[in-house]
Amino acid sequence: MAQAIIMAAGLGTRLGDLTVALPKALIEVADHPLIDYALAFAADVGAEHRIVVGGFCHREVARRVTSRDSDAVVVENSDFRKGNLL
Repeated sequence: MAQAIIMAAGLGTRLGDLTVALPKALIEVADHPLIDYALAFAADVGAEHRIVVGGFCHREVARRVTSRDSDAVVVENSDFRKGNLL
C-alpha cells in the first residue's frame, strides 16, 4: 500500500508578495493551485493514501484539498513557523 505525504505547511517566503496572505500550495499556475498538481501526481504514481500536512492558512489549504481529493487526509502542523523539521 503506497502512501504520499505532501508537505504544504510553509510560509513560502521566497515567493515574496505572492505569499503574504496566501500559502504557496494555493498559488495558481496555469489556472490550478500547486496543491492540485501534487495531489494529481501522488494519485498518478499509485499512492493509495495521500496525506497533506498544512500549516500556514491551514483551513484554506484543507478546504482545497478536500474539494479536489475527498480521500486525502489533511493534518495540521501548528508549529510550522518553527521550521520545516517540526
